[in-house]
Amino acid sequence: MRGAFRFAGARVLVLGLCLGPVASARASDVTEYVAVNRPAPDGSAVRSSERLAESVPGVQLDVNGPAIHGATAFENSYLLDGLSTNDSTTGANALPLSTEFLSSLNFITSGYMAEYGRATGGIIEADLRVEPSERLQGSIFGYWVPGALAASDVSGRGPLRHLGDFGATLGGSLVRHRLSFFAGVAPALGRVEQTRTFQGASRTSFADQRTLQAVAKLRYAVNLDHELFLSFITTPGFSRGDGRPTSEDVSPESEAPRELDSNASSVRLTYAGGFLDKRLLLNLRAGWQWQRVSPGDEGAGLEPGSVRAQDQLQANARLTYLMSWAGYHVFKTGVEAERVTTELSSTASRQVLAGYVQDSWSFSNRFTLNAGLRYEAQSLEAGEGEGTLRLGGALLPRLGLVLDPLANGRTRMFAHVAKYQSLVSPALLTSPVRSVTVDPALVPPSSRELVVGIEYELLSQVRTGASYTGRRLDSALQYLPHGEGTEVLLGNPGEGLASGTPKAERAYDAVTLWLDGNFGEEWLSRLSYTASRLRGNSPGLQPLAGAPGLAVDTTPAELSDTRTVLPADRTHTVKAYLSRDFSLTRRLNTNLGLSYLGASGTPREEGGRTSWAHTLDVHLGAGYWLAPGSRLEFSLDVFNLLDVQEDARWDGSTPLRLQAPRQVRLGARYLFF
Repeated sequence: MRGAFRFAGARVLVLGLCLGPVASARASDVTEYVAVNRPAPDGSAVRSSERLAESVPGVQLDVNGPAIHGATAFENSYLLDGLSTNDSTTGANALPLSTEFLSSLNFITSGYMAEYGRATGGIIEADLRVEPSERLQGSIFGYWVPGALAASDVSGRGPLRHLGDFGATLGGSLVRHRLSFFAGVAPALGRVEQTRTFQGASRTSFADQRTLQAVAKLRYAVNLDHELFLSFITTPGFSRGDGRPTSEDVSPESEAPRELDSNASSVRLTYAGGFLDKRLLLNLRAGWQWQRVSPGDEGAGLEPGSVRAQDQLQANARLTYLMSWAGYHVFKTGVEAERVTTELSSTASRQVLAGYVQDSWSFSNRFTLNAGLRYEAQSLEAGEGEGTLRLGGALLPRLGLVLDPLANGRTRMFAHVAKYQSLVSPALLTSPVRSVTVDPALVPPSSRELVVGIEYELLSQVRTGASYTGRRLDSALQYLPHGEGTEVLLGNPGEGLASGTPKAERAYDAVTLWLDGNFGEEWLSRLSYTASRLRGNSPGLQPLAGAPGLAVDTTPAELSDTRTVLPADRTHTVKAYLSRDFSLTRRLNTNLGLSYLGASGTPREEGGRTSWAHTLDVHLGAGYWLAPGSRLEFSLDVFNLLDVQEDARWDGSTPLRLQAPRQVRLGARYLFF
């Protein structure tokens, strides 16, 4: 399934299933006119790209990000212009850019080929905009979530005061037919009120977040067949607040404000060339990414190990050859290399070398065979002169088949099997809260997947389908009891030095039904229903208590030999989007969009489940053409219109996180092109 988002005139495609070029359905514009990119539960005002995943079947958006097909948000691979943006410590996205700066965005949830790797979840791939137009074009925008219109506290953190972002973009040609550029800047800020009560005394403070995103990209066309791209990104940020839940009984005198400064910056260079009448395509990419999160005030009372730094160098090359032989072939081969150095409690590094070959063979318009093989090898090094741990290289096969029995494009049946593997964070070797012994036979986390389905065109521009996705965890990475005191073993449960412990298991099964289409020129819709089951004893990567920013699998005490329902299990999920555009005059149009997200409850530790979560969102937009090349747009998004507050996650009998309350976002944009 695919969906499309439009921002500032740029189309952002969202891919829900990737089984090769023939298996992908057409794009739908339904999400252009519905409320998307709801405010983040952590109070961040950035309308980041990964939050758009909420509309894709098989994706659950939680407090850490998009959880895809039973995996956690830390198990995804995040790509920008073909290079990784993953935080090497947590696995999260270190550069969650505003959608204002993107030209394309793909959420590949399953069935991805050998050119994609380094993940046991999904692939989130974005491209930074660049404007080849000969005329200057750009936008000025602002979005605001006023606290006065919010219904209640923000996920237990306190009343919202304000949340919003604003900025501008500009692009165009610097040298006719040769040199073009894109630049954008977007400050964002948010404030949440915090009130503490201790022995009858109350104190009110504020938790503030401020960020600035600035991007620039140059495109130089050597000729029609060869291009060079150079981009620069920086995202400094600042947050202040005590970081405790509002329900915690804390003495106001002991409550020291906590400050964090953060910054992630990147420089990227890309070459794209075509040879043999563009039947042979070559892509070369190289990039450097730097990240640091540190206390803004040394006396802020932060936990040890809160200073995190990352220095990453990476490069890759991809060769694509298009040929006709017994059908049509799209052959790809490539190599990837990366070195990243992290600092948590001490310094560690990781080197990655990967390569792949794959072919997509289409024959007689009736079938497409997608076959590929990927190789990945990693090595870890902790500190200076402490030796290198080499993780054996793994061969990861991918095989898919797409059938069109009538060769008319109306019916597509597909199947895909694959083996996936994720990267190991070098920071796991240097946990700031434990003494770590590493199993010399350690292997990276891995999983296998089976996808089967069918898609059928009911009417022109209306398609429906059904699919099954099954994933099984093959190996996990955990801290396990070892020795005395706080000493732990970093190993694979049930394997190597940890062979005496139960093997980590996680099994995900899901059946999805969907309907996606345009009904006439004005009505757009997308409907999906997913029935899923998540069982096992290993829920996946989670933030480690006492070590800010470090994500690991479950603690040793939680690992058992009993397969049970995992905390993220939701047996039923319904997603519905409906919108209509109204042309009032030649210059003025309005649009109305409704979206519904329904999900059954998650398991409680004491038994039973939380209640169904129902979320109804409303979008109202209006656009007015000031002139043929300029347009003014306004929007009103109401998230959780009915202010339903179901408990989203429990610890025993205590809710840890509530459903996000009703919030209203006002938006305005001026476009010129």
